[in-house]
Amino acid sequence: MGEMLVGGDLCLGGMSGGKGAGRALWAKSGKAHGFRAPCHEFGPMRGIGMSQTEGARLFREAWIAGVRRHFPGEPKAGYVTPWDDTPQWERDAAGAVYEQVRRFVEVSGGRTAKLSREQKSRFVAICWTAQMFKHFEDPKPGYVADWPDLPAWQQETDADIFEAIEKASG
Repeated sequence: MGEMLVGGDLCLGGMSGGKGAGRALWAKSGKAHGFRAPCHEFGPMRGIGMSQTEGARLFREAWIAGVRRHFPGEPKAGYVTPWDDTPQWERDAAGAVYEQVRRFVEVSGGRTAKLSREQKSRFVAICWTAQMFKHFEDPKPGYVADWPDLPAWQQETDADIFEAIEKASG
């Protein structure tokens, strides 16, 4: 069995032939877990070496690009604030959502490409909503609006964010 690091888990290799063929064992925190697909079926996972800060910046850059692409008219200055001027809570939230999307893409074996843009957008929106509840005791209603209540430009921007992270992940 060869060893290779994939997505933060240690893949101990797949078994070939006989009982359990086509399975791999994964070790994390000293525990091994059966997994249906051998490591080599996923291929290299790009984006995994990206730090959470780099991921947060990717999230923010995708947000700004999406706002510029989809917002009708001139966006509020806060919507396009550069990274260096972004508040720490927002950086932290962006990093957390980046990591959630990256892990989702990873554990889905890259099959998230088959999701619709609406599904991708909904995932980003619900992750962001949870971060708003984490960072604010009583967040503004617009910060925690349900996906159907978001403006179309924000729904499209959230899908763009997902796809940017997905692309960076492999």
